[in-house]
Amino acid sequence: MPKVLAYTPDWLSRPTPGFKAFASKGKIPSQQFRGPQSSNQYRGAHRIIARRGTEVFVVVDNEIRWTDLVLLKEVKESEDDPEAFYKVLRPLKTKTSILKSPTSGQITQLVISPGEDYLAILTPNTIHLAILPHSSLLTSDITGPLKLKTFHLGPTTHVVEESSLVSVLWHPLGNMSETASRALVTITEDATLRLWEVNRDDRFSFSNPTLAVDLKKLSNATSAEDDVSASSYGTSNGFSADHVDMEVASACFGGTGKRYEENPWAAMTLWINMTGGDVYALCPLLPSRWQWSSQYWTSQHLHSLVLDIASKEFASSDDRETQESDQLIYEQQISWLEDIEDQEPVFVEMPGFEEVQYFSRPSSVNAIPRLQGPFPMKPLLSDDYDYEFTDIYVTGLGSDNPGEEHGPADRDVNQANIVSLLTNSGELQVFLNLEGVEAQWLPTSSRYIISRLSPSLILFETVRFRSDLESLEESHPTFTPDVHSPASFFITDEAGVFWVSVGSWAEALRVELDAPQEGDIKSRFRSVYERCQTIFERPIQLTREQLRPNPHSSGIATCVALKDSDIGYFVLTVVNSQPYAAVLEGSYDELLLEEGNNYEPELNFAPPIQPRPIYQPPQTFWEPSDLPLFLESRVHRNHRRYLKEEVKLSEVTLGYFGEVHGIVSRESEALGHAASDLFRRCERLQDELRAQIQKSRELAARIDGITGDNEEFSNSEERVVGNEKIKSRLEAATKNQANLSSRYERFKEKLARVGGKELSEKEIAWGEELDEMSRKFGVSLDNRNGTQEQEKTVLGQRFREVEQLKEELKRQMRVSEEVSEGVSENGDVQIPSELRRTRVAHVMELLDRQNAMVEGTLGRLNRLSLSS
Repeated sequence: MPKVLAYTPDWLSRPTPGFKAFASKGKIPSQQFRGPQSSNQYRGAHRIIARRGTEVFVVVDNEIRWTDLVLLKEVKESEDDPEAFYKVLRPLKTKTSILKSPTSGQITQLVISPGEDYLAILTPNTIHLAILPHSSLLTSDITGPLKLKTFHLGPTTHVVEESSLVSVLWHPLGNMSETASRALVTITEDATLRLWEVNRDDRFSFSNPTLAVDLKKLSNATSAEDDVSASSYGTSNGFSADHVDMEVASACFGGTGKRYEENPWAAMTLWINMTGGDVYALCPLLPSRWQWSSQYWTSQHLHSLVLDIASKEFASSDDRETQESDQLIYEQQISWLEDIEDQEPVFVEMPGFEEVQYFSRPSSVNAIPRLQGPFPMKPLLSDDYDYEFTDIYVTGLGSDNPGEEHGPADRDVNQANIVSLLTNSGELQVFLNLEGVEAQWLPTSSRYIISRLSPSLILFETVRFRSDLESLEESHPTFTPDVHSPASFFITDEAGVFWVSVGSWAEALRVELDAPQEGDIKSRFRSVYERCQTIFERPIQLTREQLRPNPHSSGIATCVALKDSDIGYFVLTVVNSQPYAAVLEGSYDELLLEEGNNYEPELNFAPPIQPRPIYQPPQTFWEPSDLPLFLESRVHRNHRRYLKEEVKLSEVTLGYFGEVHGIVSRESEALGHAASDLFRRCERLQDELRAQIQKSRELAARIDGITGDNEEFSNSEERVVGNEKIKSRLEAATKNQANLSSRYERFKEKLARVGGKELSEKEIAWGEELDEMSRKFGVSLDNRNGTQEQEKTVLGQRFREVEQLKEELKRQMRVSEEVSEGVSENGDVQIPSELRRTRVAHVMELLDRQNAMVEGTLGRLNRLSLSS
């Protein structure tokens, strides 16, 4: 769990240039005098912050601002230290630039391409692609706004009259070279998916998508012959139940194609989440030309696909119960893979001397994959839930060892997925897809029927990240991937920014699936669930007072996370044109990699100091009043002269008084809340200062007790205080420790001489066996005095019975001898003396053998007790 080292730094606080980079220029008119808004107000995600390294693009007052966090920090340091100006190569000027975009509506999302050369600018219904300027322009002498070269994507497709945009995703395998195309996917609220392959040298590519699919039609399609194309502009569609059940909330790709342990199908799989909770998947969704991030990843992933498809096809050929639809899917996958292997890939050298391979989309199968889903959820969602799903994030169970760059070519990649869903009620629902998602296509003819069921989503855990007191009606939480690991991510909500990690139990689950052990699988998974749970933390916390100053703003912006040597592990968001940030501590694995194997954690005996966010004055204290805007927009120019004259009672004046009273009361209420919050903070600081003073007094008393300053000395005594007394106490403790160590060594040597050398494992086992025999024989050895004591056990009782029997036999033998001698004298009975002596000798031999055995056992037990 990352530790919060610091909150919003001073170089992002007012009135530094860093704060001004995110601050609004003016105040938006209030709803009371601005007029009614459209009922179709945008309520989706507000991803108005995008980054390129440490460069940040943010939307403020519906204009795009471009700045660099490292340069903003250097500007603040140069203001604190005038000599810092001369430590840089050139004087630092304005570090914020304004980028002019042709969009006229409210900008809702900014999405940067993986190659960091395109910026997708979204409004609720339109999208423009802008070519990003070079970073050197931030430190150039150019002043004023920079006009971006932009392209309107789908000028007749994404328009105001059509359905609003929900997600715009750059394809992870469609990042071509500088002269080639870029692939991105747009998804509208009415479940229409379009795949674009744009090229700045071909304007036609910005007007027509290469694939346009209506997911509602695709879900009901039975063969590749069915028409699943999206409806053209202006086409009216009738009502269908699918319009309600398939209202898209968000979408994401299942991977990046840049990780070794990643499932090769992950980067080709598009996951789609509906507002009602249904989850669908498209695999494989590929542009006409695609590639993995490097030649090495291409060979590794292709080899993994060959092994996976071949093993499943071989298993299905031996299984007579395999369905015909499964066999058809395997045949299509083999045909798709053979088409890739038969191609002559195009090698292109990328920046950094990296060579990549480009492939064409296989033509042996349909370009549009089968829509898999909706995935059954276990347990099922209750019918009485009143929340909507807002975002989706999918990651695999692959190992995240950063030091593992290359592995065996025949590796077995885990296909399981972790599907995380967000709801507007403040819940994170984590599902497991243990079977994974693989490529599937519709059959070429309707005579083939695909009856394969979609794998289930098993609910692993539900995390409520917002309390009931923080419940908000128009909340729209969103995901942000972490820069450290795909198994961790951030959640941005009106209540703050949350950090979540599933890495602890994901790794344990991956090990369990890769190397299953014997036993009940339910008990093993229950053990994983009980000992490993999702880690949850809130690095940035927001209150209603922080959201109150500007209730007409777009809310909190989806945060961005970055890692840089100058600013550290950094999380940034914007609320009401005011930046909020947190500096987090890196992961423990990262510290091990940086410091090597000799890394030792720093020992800090001081009490931990919890960082606190720097107080940021609310905007209410410095933002202009709404009264000038009211007078300019609502008061008629013929009535403005009455404002300087004596007040005359009339219906118009009463109306103006009512509206002005509403503005003044709202602003005075905001000022009152801001002032009361400042008053409470001051009182809390006073209480904490008193507590710190009291703790300082207690600490001073303890120090005086150690140094001896609190002791009273007579005139005849030598006064030893301070450092001298600490040294004397330390010397005494050192001598005492040396004496104890020497005594310990002497005692150890004495024990070694008495007990001999240490027992081996066989001797220890033999001793345990003798102890068990002594217990059974009823003999107990006392190690302190060496005495033997018989216990009343079963074998001890038998031993005593044998001794009694021995004595009885001896007595009978003597009687028999006497009787036999008497009988021979009378002549009644005669027994041969040789037979009698033989029988007696045999009985005595048996008795002597048993006595020897018992005495030998007792002797061994006695010697063992003495040696131990």
